Amino acid sequence: MELHSQKMIDFLKTEIRTKHLKTGSRLPSIISLSRKFRLTAGQVRYGFSLLKKEGLVVSRHGKGFFVANQEPGEKTCHPLVVALDLFHRKFDFYDDIIYESILSELGGVHSLQSIIPLLPKHRSIQALHPDAVIFSKAKTDHNFFQQWSEYSRRHRIPVLFLNRFPPQKNLSYLAVDFRQECCRVVSRMLKNGARNIVFYQYRSCLDYPQPMLPRLEGFRDAYALCGLKYPEELMIRDDSIAEQTRFVELLQSGKADVLFCAYGSDLINAVSCAVSAGISLQNRLPIFCFDDVGFLAERMNLPVSFIRMPLARMARIATNYILRKAVLPNLPPIRETFEAAVYVKSCKFLV
Repeated sequence: MELHSQKMIDFLKTEIRTKHLKTGSRLPSIISLSRKFRLTAGQVRYGFSLLKKEGLVVSRHGKGFFVANQEPGEKTCHPLVVALDLFHRKFDFYDDIIYESILSELGGVHSLQSIIPLLPKHRSIQALHPDAVIFSKAKTDHNFFQQWSEYSRRHRIPVLFLNRFPPQKNLSYLAVDFRQECCRVVSRMLKNGARNIVFYQYRSCLDYPQPMLPRLEGFRDAYALCGLKYPEELMIRDDSIAEQTRFVELLQSGKADVLFCAYGSDLINAVSCAVSAGISLQNRLPIFCFDDVGFLAERMNLPVSFIRMPLARMARIATNYILRKAVLPNLPPIRETFEAAVYVKSCKFLV
């Protein structure tokens, strides 16, 4: 039996040694390994038992086998509780990506709990006593960052923000620079001949400064970079009747080169506004959305170019950092900025 499962054992050892299977990760299922190496379930289990004797894996009752800690000097940590500010995951595409990515990295050994994204004094976070906190849609005001910074120091746990830039040194972040990315995309459009780019935002930047304001700043930066005057008359500022009427008039005039939607929900509102006015955007003008809206564009049957956000990658990196921090307490905060990809669909100004 040992000879039959040796190839599988060698494969798993290599995966563990090269960190493709990280500490705390669940081993592949018995069914998948049986098919891959043409083994019986009993032969796979026997191979697992040999790896366990070597201290490479540990078993969890009712959950399977997981990679044991391999780093010299690492201490075996207790199962961790990671708190995440998700509450209505099934209604939010982004939340679903982040939730599934983190859950996958936790490997069944550790648990993921949802919290209301309020201040740390809220009883839900106090009752949970998490070993780490991840924010994906947090506020960005100074007081919010400051209170979580103090919470992190007091409880000695890592607090990470996705797509936010907290100034406190002990807080971690993994983010896309919305201002820089917006400038990069709009600059490319302008250099390729676009001039009348309608900036559509359904929610006012004054009422909802994050993440709208960086997008608008990047939009203006692009015009300045290209030596052009920013056309204020092409900006739709909010959801008022006057602004939506002006938007319809811009579409009817035929002067717009590109419709630039600042957010996924703005795309929905812009299309709804146009349709209610009897205007089809199907072939009227190129549409760009500063959001990962591939699923929306497909459902609405619209040729929309958009930003492809590295959400799954950021969530995986955040979770791996938390797992490493649990066994290496002196690990410094992680602070990384990512470049987003641009998906181009029927927009000549982005080719």
